[in-house]
Amino acid sequence: MTSNSSHDLEANKRTVQQYFSCMGRGDIDGAMSFLADDAIWWVPGKWEMSGSFTKAQMLDMLKQGLPFEGPLQYDIRHMTAEADRVAVEFESHGKLKDGRPYDNTYHFLFTLKNGEFTRVNEYVDTLYSYRTFIAPAK
Repeated sequence: MTSNSSHDLEANKRTVQQYFSCMGRGDIDGAMSFLADDAIWWVPGKWEMSGSFTKAQMLDMLKQGLPFEGPLQYDIRHMTAEADRVAVEFESHGKLKDGRPYDNTYHFLFTLKNGEFTRVNEYVDTLYSYRTFIAPAK
């Protein structure tokens, strides 16, 4: 286990907060600038939205256009930092382009090195996501 000073832990938490600030403003380039070039974004499970994604793949997905009317708003409930990781529980709120509300619950685990995310594990309400994004298209 790596030991970090409380200053390093607070810096890591600020980096994560800055990421969410960028996303909340719809600044995709700014948000993705926090990912290291070789970062991996991972979503667990065996469904259409799970898998491991590179920074380039994440940027491409985000740039292709999300199904939201404007950026999502993020309500961070808890944030904990230890060693090189920051764990965040949050809710997102917004509106889909078809007018439906979007309110989902998440847990992200960010791993950082030198102020960049080297890995992001995204845990999401998969049933809600499936019913919102996949099921209507079938």
